[in-house]
Amino acid sequence: MCAEIQQQWFILATMMMIVCLVLLAACGQYPQSTVTLLSTPQAGPTPAELPAFLSHVEPKPGAQVLEGVLSGSGVWAILQLEEIAEPGETLGVEEMQERVEFLMDGEVLDAEVKRGRKPGAAEVEIVGNFDLSAGEHEATVRVRRTSGEVLEYSWTFTILDVETTMPDLPEGFRFVRPLPDSTITLQAYREEQLVPFYQAPAFADLRGGVCVGVLTIEIVETGENLDCASLSRKYPFVALDGVPPGKYAWIEERCAGEIVIVTENGVRTTGPGSHYKCWKIELSPGEHEATIELRKASGEVIEYTWRFTITSD
Repeated sequence: MCAEIQQQWFILATMMMIVCLVLLAACGQYPQSTVTLLSTPQAGPTPAELPAFLSHVEPKPGAQVLEGVLSGSGVWAILQLEEIAEPGETLGVEEMQERVEFLMDGEVLDAEVKRGRKPGAAEVEIVGNFDLSAGEHEATVRVRRTSGEVLEYSWTFTILDVETTMPDLPEGFRFVRPLPDSTITLQAYREEQLVPFYQAPAFADLRGGVCVGVLTIEIVETGENLDCASLSRKYPFVALDGVPPGKYAWIEERCAGEIVIVTENGVRTTGPGSHYKCWKIELSPGEHEATIELRKASGEVIEYTWRFTITSD
């Protein structure tokens, strides 16, 4: 009987102790666990607000575009006819062709008005035929309503004259990360891309890894149709600081196919697809050396080694 009473008192005392600890923690007198983020998610850029008569412009306001990408029909806008028409008025492609002006850097140039891509939508596209050089440009869409009111919107974008592959890399390589002979902080290695957006694929997440990107046109033979895993085997990591990747090494890889553009007159243009891989690994401050092998479609095998330094601050 005494043993049972002692056991009940022990259980009651334990429960009271737990309640006290919870109350102390709630009052800030007991240390609580914390979560520390290695990187803080950054909000993406907010698109500029467009006037009601426009639903889309391309390139987007403030965009940076590679030279050569905007060829012929690279600048365009979508006009909302319901916002342009007067009460009871019906507008179409023919009417809009007479009312729309497309200006580039203040000069009115040739523009084509076409039906919108959405079936049944009361919209048309205006496409500018511009030959643009590198630098900042201002595009303007100007529409004249039947009443004489002029609707107008201007925006700027920049064309970059840059190399889409890093200089001084062997042919076939697009980029490596960290950059050769660079010095970066440990925080930058963990949290930053470190590769310009025009050299790394848009879908790449390079943070916290030793990475390499290649042009698939250099490693895929004519007629080959390879998936990401097969492509990856054509440029394996050899070593990092003299140690080859182990069986459980975290190597992340992604690829994109060729870019195919078919114009209205049937002309087809293709560009090389891109592929990258990252050896996601925690590195300590100090000097590091990475080696990658590239097996080209020609049969040539290239081994490339680069060095970089990580500092603690």
